[in-house]
Amino acid sequence: MTYSSENQALKIGFPTFVSKGEVTFYRSSDTNQNFSVPFNSISLFNYSTENLLKGKWKIQVTWSDGALEYFLEDEFTNN
Repeated sequence: MTYSSENQALKIGFPTFVSKGEVTFYRSSDTNQNFSVPFNSISLFNYSTENLLKGKWKIQVTWSDGALEYFLEDEFTNN
């Protein structure tokens, strides 16, 4: 996962082709801001953080390559 405050973008690269998955954004200070973004058939997930509230975000990523299920958890601070 790569977060760029200059480009206001979050990028997640996958080691293999992804058939489907979901990125869930968690905001511990305000759970009403939590949301998920589904995706299909990608090798790189790009998401603009321009409209996200400033501060700390936790993300959970789940995806499948068609045979196996995977999980990733990380954090970033949106500036």
